[in-house]
Amino acid sequence: MKKVALIGGWDALVDLVTDLGYELYLYYFDNDSYSEPYLNRCSLAVKMPCENREALLTTVSSHHKKYHYDLIYSHKELLQETTSFISETLGVNGLNQQAVKLFRNKFEFRKLLENLGDYTVRWAKVDSQAQVSQFLNNIKGPIIVKPYDGMGSRRIRKLTENDNLNIPDNLDITNGSLFIAEEYIAGKEYSAEFISIDGKHHLVGITSKTTSESPYFFEISHTFPASLPAGMLTEVCTAISAMLTQAKYDYGASHTEFKLNDSRVVLIESHTRVAGDKIPILIKESCGYDIIRENLQTLLRASTQAPPNNQFWQPTSIVYFYGEGGTLSQDTFLDTIKNECGEKLLLLKFDYNVGDLLPETVSSSTRYGFVIITNTNSELLSNIIHLFNLSEHLQPS
Repeated sequence: MKKVALIGGWDALVDLVTDLGYELYLYYFDNDSYSEPYLNRCSLAVKMPCENREALLTTVSSHHKKYHYDLIYSHKELLQETTSFISETLGVNGLNQQAVKLFRNKFEFRKLLENLGDYTVRWAKVDSQAQVSQFLNNIKGPIIVKPYDGMGSRRIRKLTENDNLNIPDNLDITNGSLFIAEEYIAGKEYSAEFISIDGKHHLVGITSKTTSESPYFFEISHTFPASLPAGMLTEVCTAISAMLTQAKYDYGASHTEFKLNDSRVVLIESHTRVAGDKIPILIKESCGYDIIRENLQTLLRASTQAPPNNQFWQPTSIVYFYGEGGTLSQDTFLDTIKNECGEKLLLLKFDYNVGDLLPETVSSSTRYGFVIITNTNSELLSNIIHLFNLSEHLQPS
């Protein structure tokens, strides 16, 4: 029986590992979402005092000598660099540390793309307001500034030449923190979900997204699968496959965000994990493919199912609630959404009541809930998407 050492996560991962017939050895922290019944199903469950690399290495190493792990892994992106270091140090299956570092560090990722051809944008490493201003002057157009190792739309800002006199109000570059400044490219945003099996990169499908306007650019909706303009799918697959090969990412799922700018593919960022934002649920509802399960299988070098043909897939969407913050004055929008979606409504999650104080949505972590809609279409989405901006129902506190 294979033995999986999992670092961090949530209850559903216990189901995933144990339902496959594997033994689960869990290392978790205060900010993980594990409940007692699930912890009791693990062969070993160790609560760690902190996410310290050396402490984890010492603990996991001592247990590996006793239990002989077949995989050391974390689904949580913030833990993947540490976890891949531990697995490679111990000679156990896991994520490729080189790929994890390349994709987490946006500077190194841009350098990788420059070796592949015209898939990137002009960029610069910045650690001061003056450097941001200089880059803005050089580009002579809009730019995006974000932390070099950020994720989840956190602290992303779009700046124009008009912001040059007001940059301190738009950014929080202090104490020498490193940011990346990038040329802003217009175009429709997508993500490509891939799974790599023994060095072969398989497209699971394309996800389209809708984001908020400047300054925060958090995701409002996703639809899977999405169609691309004629001839562009091959170009997208060529670019991403070359990127994954260059990074030596031979095993595991990946989530790559890109834009189409006229007939040009521009890769924005990539991650050595399955997509977030409930996209795996959209994939499974649409075509039955369990990308989280197959990701685990390929990392274990176990029998892995490649993605099915997408000829008969039904589009599935998720739309998120968001707003400018304040006290919720009414919730009749929920009934309107239910009526508009009808039988297509798969799941509605909104855990606030009238009178509750809601935060301003500034990133994916401060959205208020979501709706998942099956067999969706662009007409339905365009008719309801305005209902998810709750600002008119939020009274300033």
